[in-house]
Amino acid sequence: MFSCRSVYHELSDKKQQQDIIDRYGTLKAFDFTLTNLKGKTIKLSDYKGKMVVLDFWATWCAPCRASFPAMQNLVNEFKGKEVEFFFVDTFQEGAPAEIKKEVAAFIKKNPCTFNVLLDYKKETSTKYKIEFIPSKIVVDKNGNIIGINNSADNLKVLLNSGLGGS
Repeated sequence: MFSCRSVYHELSDKKQQQDIIDRYGTLKAFDFTLTNLKGKTIKLSDYKGKMVVLDFWATWCAPCRASFPAMQNLVNEFKGKEVEFFFVDTFQEGAPAEIKKEVAAFIKKNPCTFNVLLDYKKETSTKYKIEFIPSKIVVDKNGNIIGINNSADNLKVLLNSGLGGS
């Protein structure tokens, strides 16, 4: 049976894939290793088999802060499912110890259950060609980038789709 909706989604997916290839030269996500606020080393490739949302942000970024309630809702909604959220702090100025202290104080003041990764040298944001924040990258279970700069609503749809839901 012919469905306009499925044809639209297929065309939309193909356009998104082409946009990703145009931007990065590949659909494969770039591996990275960063430390989180608790001192744990996080390597993206260790999460193959799960969907991963990378949310690039900074403490001084008002739009980033404004996105936190909706992102916290998504973290809560997808808890216990095959999805990991990493909030990559980037574009902060200062020595690593100062940045970590500032970010930790910010998270404590604005309680959220985010797994915050510290991109001190901006290497990860450079790999992903992050030009503005907040920016979000979605990686599927196979390690392919499937979304760039999605809103919280679009993220929910993308995540549900990747998990086999509607």
